[in-house]
Amino acid sequence: MLDNVKTYFVPSKKKWCVDERIMVDGKRSGDMAWFIKRDDATKYLRLLENEKPASSTDSFKWNMKTLVQEYLKEEKSRFDIGEVGDSVYTRVHFVCNSFLNYTIDSMPVADLKVHYISATMVQFDIMQQLVKDRAKRTVQEHLNYLRGMFSFAVQKGCRISNPFNEIKPKLTRESNLTVKKIKKISPHIISAIFNELQEPWRLMSRFAALTGLRSGEQAVLTWGDVDLDNLTVHVTKALKGKSKEYAKIADPKTFNGIRRVYLDHAPELVTELKELFIKQGRPAPDKYVFPTKDGSYQKRRRKREKLQAACNKAGQDQITWHDLRHFYASILIARIPEDIKTISEQLGHGSTRITEEVYGHWIDDPLKENSTRAKLQKVGSVL
Repeated sequence: MLDNVKTYFVPSKKKWCVDERIMVDGKRSGDMAWFIKRDDATKYLRLLENEKPASSTDSFKWNMKTLVQEYLKEEKSRFDIGEVGDSVYTRVHFVCNSFLNYTIDSMPVADLKVHYISATMVQFDIMQQLVKDRAKRTVQEHLNYLRGMFSFAVQKGCRISNPFNEIKPKLTRESNLTVKKIKKISPHIISAIFNELQEPWRLMSRFAALTGLRSGEQAVLTWGDVDLDNLTVHVTKALKGKSKEYAKIADPKTFNGIRRVYLDHAPELVTELKELFIKQGRPAPDKYVFPTKDGSYQKRRRKREKLQAACNKAGQDQITWHDLRHFYASILIARIPEDIKTISEQLGHGSTRITEEVYGHWIDDPLKENSTRAKLQKVGSVL
């Protein structure tokens, strides 16, 4: 039992109170939790008893909003020393902040004490919200990040157990899970954003939007990978790891990531690349196509900041560098919807199933063509 905690009914409020206050300098200090039903107050008291650490800590008083803030500070410090990559840190930031918008018994998670959330609540309240409109892989990713945050909570003394440890969701085709639909971005919006970019950022962004290369693939693209005479880009490597100390050049994300991307559909881009090659003094094959002033590769964070600033100047919603890859997918699908294999190959997906799951809702009535090059030529110059 918790000696200082009392439960009682307050007639004026018509609510039950779990009073955790203690006397400090002659005044009551601490938290009071209110419930309409006595059973709910009793459940909360039981949770307090189960999750109260042996030695009381200030962190035991944290609500979820505070936990998220403290956890993201910890993750930021790990990011700064290279233990966590840029994309992972961004996803953790998104998942943990999104968790604050969930509800349990109509109560916002953000306002709940960390020790209040039980495994039962996670299984029956949180999971119902988490799986909605998300693919199996995304659900598992969210669970992993939230499990990590609650492990941090245990370490800090907010509670004594992790409510996510025992959660094993049954994620099947019958779970009513659907892939979150990616919103199409129209060419005129893309153009409006690009018009606010200065070189070399404008050309870098156009290249991403018209080739679909992943950020890490484009970062380490060298002139030896670009065959402007045959209108082909050879994707053979990618940047892995985000910090300067831990970054390395390795194989692309998937086996099929090693691929040829054709430029038949983008004659203006080819012309600009030829001009860039001459402007750079006809560099050696091992030199980066889009280098920094010191000849290194462009950092992801720098590209993201430039793109976000351009969105603000253009008065458009924020887009990410990966959205430029989605844009490339959209123009392929608009012109060659029947050839999912070609689209998948150009994007470097591990399989056509991935392409169908991510972009299937964009595919309309099929067109009939034969040659891959002929099909790509139909895309036309859209930017």
